[in-house]
Amino acid sequence: DPHDPIKIFALPSGYYAQECSFVPRKDSVSEDDGWLVTYVFDEAWLDDRGFPLPDAHSELWIIDAVSMKDVVGRVVLPQRVPYGMHGNWFSEEEILNQRGVHQFRTE
Repeated sequence: DPHDPIKIFALPSGYYAQECSFVPRKDSVSEDDGWLVTYVFDEAWLDDRGFPLPDAHSELWIIDAVSMKDVVGRVVLPQRVPYGMHGNWFSEEEILNQRGVHQFRTE
């Protein structure tokens, strides 16, 4: 239904994604103008006991957050990212504006 506000992105059978992070498009106006970024793993890379095969790897998928239809980018990673991996995404401006650390423990 094109008028339904709920949008679902379905992964191919056997693929599993971790929690998505939202990355806003630079100079975006609407709240959904950006991308959803997530680690994806194809469980065909598991052996009969459920352990990753030697060449198992995850992918980083970039999904258009407005349409929730298109994978606009896939990055093949050199190894499998375990389920439960969490991360944050920061803009270049946020990184450059971090406060410096003036004191830290060396013990």
